[in-house]
Amino acid sequence: MLYFRALDAANGTELWKSDGTESGTVLVKDVWPGTPGGIRSIPEFTPFDGMLYFSGDDGTNGLELWKTDGTESGTTLVKDIRPGAMGGIRNEEPSDYTVFSGALYFAADDGTSGRELWRSDGTEAGTVPVADINPGAASSEPTGLTVLDGVLYFAADDGTNGRELWKSDGSESGTMLVANISAGSGSSDPAELIVFDDMIFFMADDGASGLEVWKSDGTDVGTGLLTDINPGSSGIGFTPSPFAVFESALYFTANDGTNGLEVWTSDGTESNTMLVADINPGSGAAGGRGLTVAGGSLFFQANDGTNGQELWVLPGTGTGTSVEFDVEPTPFGLSVYPNPTSGRATVELTVSDEHGGAAAQRMRVVVYDVLGRQLMVLHDGPMAVGRHTLTFDRRDVPGGAAGAYPRDLPGGLYFVRLAAGEFSTTSAVTVVDR
Repeated sequence: MLYFRALDAANGTELWKSDGTESGTVLVKDVWPGTPGGIRSIPEFTPFDGMLYFSGDDGTNGLELWKTDGTESGTTLVKDIRPGAMGGIRNEEPSDYTVFSGALYFAADDGTSGRELWRSDGTEAGTVPVADINPGAASSEPTGLTVLDGVLYFAADDGTNGRELWKSDGSESGTMLVANISAGSGSSDPAELIVFDDMIFFMADDGASGLEVWKSDGTDVGTGLLTDINPGSSGIGFTPSPFAVFESALYFTANDGTNGLEVWTSDGTESNTMLVADINPGSGAAGGRGLTVAGGSLFFQANDGTNGQELWVLPGTGTGTSVEFDVEPTPFGLSVYPNPTSGRATVELTVSDEHGGAAAQRMRVVVYDVLGRQLMVLHDGPMAVGRHTLTFDRRDVPGGAAGAYPRDLPGGLYFVRLAAGEFSTTSAVTVVDR
């Protein structure tokens, strides 16, 4: 069964489920009765102990932790963490629902201790704070919850050491700082935590080397820089994609100061951390957005300086030990940024002469919702070879589009599809409410 959020004219944006058939696609529950919609934030659907947990708003208690067994009667509020209409779950930021040690862990704010680490066994009494990491009303803002070998790792700010790498065994006494990477009160801002080679890898800035790749075994002495990819204080720059593990190697994007932003790989050692390919030769930035493993290959978006933003593939060997660096572009390029977006986004697409004349054909760029309903047509007609940009604006939905959207698009997941002849490609875009 697939669970998702969708909007209809009668109930607003609510919890739905589907067995893959039209008749089996139904509303689970009108969490916020009427048209406002109870699933107004990114719901973070997370299965735990035979139930599905998510963020919901019933119009009285604000955004809080909910659970469902797939039935209307079995869809209930777990706990009113922050009494009143404010809600304990923050609308614009993920709570990182993570299953660990027989409980669901997440970030929440009870209105007294700030936004801290919480856990729940699925009951009201069993939904409690783990530790007040930043004492008092201040928030530690735990993010990036990641489990390795019976330990929960995350980034947090205790108000003294800045935002650093923390760990927890689920108890207050067992919740502690791993390492103060940026000495003193400065923050290293650990991000994009991932498990690889029985260690935690992440991006961090120690205040001297700039943003680089770090790794940790959960101890202070075992936390260190993987390698200084861009020597000096500049660091590897903005990374448009999180890490990906592919065929026993870690992949990420980095700028070494010479080759621009490109795709890199590592086996977890300094000596074997290297550039995969200089896709955009010289100092040009290829990017490497959306590193995704599928069908035994690694896919990502990149710009080689000639064909614009395209979909690229790094085929795997099937051995799980090495990779042949045979990177090839696909005919279409389609990307949406910023993504997520709170209002307007740019749809960037490229048309290459590899299409065999497809560039002269009718090309349609259409926005759909998760139910497959067409919402707006961004382009319909010929499109020349080259790079093009269109605008996706949540406020431009025609009145009553698909019989369900009489006003601005609500926050949620949508799809932009580019089609020409036998070719098509789709990019997901998340609209968030601010």
